[in-house]
Amino acid sequence: MNLSERNKANIMSRWEKIHSEERKNINIDYLVLSRLCGFLAGDGSLIIGEEKNRKAMRYSVRFYPDTLELANLFVDSFEKVYGKVPRVKKLKNYFRVSITSKVAALHLKDIASFGTMNWNIPSFILDSGEHIVEFVRAFYDCEGYVGKNRIDVQSVNKEGLLSVKNLLNELRIDSKFYTYERKNPNWNTNYILVISRKENIINFARLIGFNHSVKRMKLNKIAGVA
Repeated sequence: MNLSERNKANIMSRWEKIHSEERKNINIDYLVLSRLCGFLAGDGSLIIGEEKNRKAMRYSVRFYPDTLELANLFVDSFEKVYGKVPRVKKLKNYFRVSITSKVAALHLKDIASFGTMNWNIPSFILDSGEHIVEFVRAFYDCEGYVGKNRIDVQSVNKEGLLSVKNLLNELRIDSKFYTYERKNPNWNTNYILVISRKENIINFARLIGFNHSVKRMKLNKIAGVA
């Protein structure tokens, strides 16, 4: 083994020791983890792959909320589980929350898929009604729209959205599933989940609600709850 190879081996060994300690320190708080997964399914991404022009792997977790309150809640949740603090950057109409962490990225990858087209719901979510509520609330914080007499959520991920419908069913909240074919054939089909009956809107407000303060205010108004 030449000097370059020996140095590389020593570096890899040191990093493995660091990652081993980080893995031991993961705090598996499933309630907080449910929230993180809901955020990532709604407006997040998990990037694992070789970087361009570099023989190195990239392990990145990102979240793109439209309010600072959600950005801060994600940061707080991530720190509670992984002991690391993501960076928050203000962009034009949204915030970018990001962190590079091999341990966190691989742990999340083992839990579920995250990405616009193929996100899914981690199996542990179904272990508890509290987990379901936390996941759904975070997902709707990102993707939910509150209208005059309905709550909508849209996605290009049909199976993922049907899974959310099933979670709502677990909470006895009925919803309707619609398919919307867009005019441009190159655009993805949109799938829409609609909660429209007053009793279901009230149940959503009382059982789930929003972390997003503007959406929470709108929801409470149409549901008629304090």
